[in-house]
Amino acid sequence: MSIALTASFLSADAATRIVTVGGAATEIVFALERGDDVVGVDLSSTFPESVRDLPQVGYVRSISAEGVLALEPTKIISTADIGPANSLEQIQASGVPTSVIPSPSSPEELYEAIDLLGNELDRSEAAYELKLQIQSQLNRIETLDTKPKVVFFMSSQGIGNLNAAGRGTKAASIIELAGGVNVINSHAGYKSISHEALVALQPDIILIGLAEGMPHNEIRILDKVINNPVWRNVPAVRERRVHIVPLGRTLGFGVRLGDATLELNQLFAEAPST
Repeated sequence: MSIALTASFLSADAATRIVTVGGAATEIVFALERGDDVVGVDLSSTFPESVRDLPQVGYVRSISAEGVLALEPTKIISTADIGPANSLEQIQASGVPTSVIPSPSSPEELYEAIDLLGNELDRSEAAYELKLQIQSQLNRIETLDTKPKVVFFMSSQGIGNLNAAGRGTKAASIIELAGGVNVINSHAGYKSISHEALVALQPDIILIGLAEGMPHNEIRILDKVINNPVWRNVPAVRERRVHIVPLGRTLGFGVRLGDATLELNQLFAEAPST
């Protein structure tokens, strides 16, 4: 996937004002030591924690062009998730140098995004070192004799509707990368599944992704899963292998990908499959 630009090179200068949209874009810009130039981010940008003190321009898929441009950026960097389309068109038509990098869903796509921004921000050497660091972490992933069966539920306060990750999702990608298998093949994307379907799937591990920086009652959420009598014979529930994971860190496929994958790999290694 190629980078889309309204200007050729985004060179560094003293007056640079960058707005980043998309968690991976923000993480990469900060990791490449250009965080001091960032003057605004979107709601999906939660790392590093200092970004939460910056002005916010909406959520990556529902960005207001006016909100972005009101910050008087000299550069705008986004992942390909940015939307709606008319907002991106308005931003590009403003004349502000804008780059749209691939929204990573694999290590290779992350490395591509790092290289692109390394070049754009005059941080090629830092980009090379960052890729080496992530690759070193991924090289430590343990190859498991048997892949545990995993179900990933998207953030839900009540767990009433179980929006489970199916084919073609970042959740499925990181589960596989960490040595597990996503057992939901009945649908693509994130869709609700029934309680009976979860019983039939017999997952060894259940992951529940919660948005970072938002108030959640984690004890209540876990209680609704672990103490649900319908699921008492589900291995993950019976053995209390139900884990809450931060969405941005786990599914962002940003610079924390190595850490997040290693963490899941360790969880999977501790859970003998059925």
